[in-house]
Amino acid sequence: MKILLLVMACFLAVGCKTMNGKNGLKDGVTKDGTVGPGGICKRDALCQDGLRCRMRNLNPDAAGVCVKQDEPGVKGEVCGGMTGVTCHKTLTCRVEAADPAQRGYCVSPIATNCPDTESIVRAIANCQTSSNGKAVSYKSEMAEQFHICQIDRALIDVWSLFRTRLGYQYKAPNLFLEHPASGNSEGVEASKQYCEQLGGKVVSLTRDSEAGEEETRNIKICSFSDCSSIYVETLFLGPNNSGNAKLTAILKHEG
Repeated sequence: MKILLLVMACFLAVGCKTMNGKNGLKDGVTKDGTVGPGGICKRDALCQDGLRCRMRNLNPDAAGVCVKQDEPGVKGEVCGGMTGVTCHKTLTCRVEAADPAQRGYCVSPIATNCPDTESIVRAIANCQTSSNGKAVSYKSEMAEQFHICQIDRALIDVWSLFRTRLGYQYKAPNLFLEHPASGNSEGVEASKQYCEQLGGKVVSLTRDSEAGEEETRNIKICSFSDCSSIYVETLFLGPNNSGNAKLTAILKHEG
């Protein structure tokens, strides 16, 4: 009887906090503001003042750990939406297209880090077969490999093209179709400025010279936070440019 009374008193007085690792407490029986640094949490409110819950899964039932409020988001951490998480300066917040809360993950700004290897292989095959394009491999200044699909004079990364053909919505193809640049001016500088005006990041890519070429070829692509990217001049010239006609038809699901 005494044991039963003690158990009841525990629940009434302090909620009988169940330990789950270092300073960790199971959600549902934990008081807000009680979990210290490194402790297990499922929401920011559980962490002590000055701390937030670092999550690595969009599932609300997943567990995270309490870290300093102003600590930059690390690779794989949930960001965007109402999270208030700012990714480390070397990372960007890739928003998941299917998440209604507009959340995503902190990832490398280079788009090839987003899809897995198997998906890239399928995307390259799609470029060369269904899209009748030529897949060309480039490298960024960070030595990361990037795969570009060339269709006539238009250039777009294979992942953006592949996913758009499957019916997904991505920034680079959508902005290309919906917001063509006005005027007739051309050139890399104007194209770079247009990319940045639309919220993209200009990334320099280089590929080794092929047989018959004297120099390596350099291009600049416009990369967005959802892992989509497109050649800056393709984006700038828009869907009505004759050199972009085939890409326009494909993205509109007409080809």
